Amino acid sequence: MADFPLPDFVQSIHLKKIAGAAKPFVLVDSNTAKHCLSEIALPADAVVIEIKAGEEHKNIHTCMQVWEQLTKHHADRNAILINIGGGVVCDIGGFVASSYKRGINFAQVPTSLLAMADAAIGGKTGIDFLGYKNQIGTFAQPHSITIYPSFLETLPERELLSGMAEVLKHYIIADETSFNEFVLDGIPNTENYNAWKTILQKAIAIKTSIAANDPFEKGARKKLNFGHTVGHALESYFLNTNKPLLHGEAVAIGMVCELLIASELKIMASPEAEKVIQVLQEVFLPQQKIEDENAVLQLMKQDKKNQGDKILFSLPNRIGHCLYNCEVEEDVVKNAIRSFNAKLI
Repeated sequence: MADFPLPDFVQSIHLKKIAGAAKPFVLVDSNTAKHCLSEIALPADAVVIEIKAGEEHKNIHTCMQVWEQLTKHHADRNAILINIGGGVVCDIGGFVASSYKRGINFAQVPTSLLAMADAAIGGKTGIDFLGYKNQIGTFAQPHSITIYPSFLETLPERELLSGMAEVLKHYIIADETSFNEFVLDGIPNTENYNAWKTILQKAIAIKTSIAANDPFEKGARKKLNFGHTVGHALESYFLNTNKPLLHGEAVAIGMVCELLIASELKIMASPEAEKVIQVLQEVFLPQQKIEDENAVLQLMKQDKKNQGDKILFSLPNRIGHCLYNCEVEEDVVKNAIRSFNAKLI
């Protein structure tokens, strides 16, 4: 089992504890610079590097800007990059740090629910390339992860729901009890520190357990990609339209489509699949119609789980359990997309 850092849950953040004796650099985007930096006690010698917010800036050009600042300020191999932000900042910051001078330490301070429950956990870094999600990246474990649930109060409802999609994904593939509790209790108020801490601890325990046993995603860790084969393609597909999707929104649609696939292939019983689909639709509606199934299918062919020309999926066989390396024919994928579109009419 890999040695993964477990998150430290705090009610106030003092980054001197994270930075130690290393020269600290702090990566933020325009949103976290505005809403989160004032909540953090930064080391006096910290150098703050700000990037533009949004998935459209998760690319090599942004990395070059950060590498340039690290170089300009003489960051050596003993420096640490503290990433304060959502999934995009955590992914970019981890990749920048893991590749700068062949690797410097980095710390994750996730500020969104999605990053707290998923993106900051497990040691994946990455950027988008040629319109494909996370096409370039590394496996690299952070020095530390610090979670401050009060940051959830800064999120608009849409961002909170986006993060909840990843939490529900964890439940669907590995924790039937927590899924059923969510159906009964719903999403707590953002100010309910203890409720959110419990939700996050459950989600993190699921991801950490799966990822620690398969740190380089050669086998069972692929279960965590449920919803992402379709979801990543949709995120790329909608990114350059006038209605781009947040990551969790794309994954939510991806989960619905992939549950429809699991049902058609009789991997999951139809009534159980429909039960989960109904929950997802109630939480995440309205959702966007997929107009060009062929374009989405072409994007799926670049998915990292694929083997040769085979599109591979991770598909639940019942709530709380998931299969992986499931080969699915293109016609079945198209049928699922059409069935999803029909649910929106």
